[in-house]
Amino acid sequence: MLGELEKAPDIYKPTNYWYLHQQVFIKELNKIGLKDFRKRKYSILETFGATDLDFKYGQIDLKSNKYFNNRYVRALPFWDSVISFLNKKLNQHFPIIPPYNINFMELKEILYERVDLLAKASKAKSLSSFSASLIGNPEDAFIVSGKNYTLTILYYYLRYLFCQKNLDFSKVKVIAELGCGSGKQIEVLKKLYPDVIFYYLIFHHSFMFQKVICLLFFLRMW
Repeated sequence: MLGELEKAPDIYKPTNYWYLHQQVFIKELNKIGLKDFRKRKYSILETFGATDLDFKYGQIDLKSNKYFNNRYVRALPFWDSVISFLNKKLNQHFPIIPPYNINFMELKEILYERVDLLAKASKAKSLSSFSASLIGNPEDAFIVSGKNYTLTILYYYLRYLFCQKNLDFSKVKVIAELGCGSGKQIEVLKKLYPDVIFYYLIFHHSFMFQKVICLLFFLRMW
């Protein structure tokens, strides 16, 4: 597929920006593959929403600083281990107390209840009618009544709630999505409306996205 892309006319090729990203994508996937891809911090996969990382209360993270995380210092063989060690020690000696004495798990449950109330008020398909995929081992996952969810799945479900006010999805047969990211919106809609056929436009991360969608829905890809 990538070979065919190179032969295509320039108008169909990625721009210079995405071409550079493509090289990083290929390098990472050849080295690590798709194992635990949704919990990789600072991965190139974050650029199109493929990761689901959990939030931490104000932890010190030197990797988020450009002076400690740039292409020059990353080239040092000991960079990752030294930064990880410093992060660990700094957070041990300077811990940040969570505000209001509430943890993120409780916040997630509150958000779930809020979204569920909005769904019931709009008479949409229930949030509890489907369970989010855990393929890729997302870090930001939680369970409500035996069903799996992530905050991004709640976000894309909210998008569905807005759209269904003006569109009867039960009467839709085909949906084409341009710029589908890692396919989370498709996941929500496909699980709510399994008979809908989806077409999506994919570019530099096409072969990875195909694998993810195949695992999510067990569909034959074209």
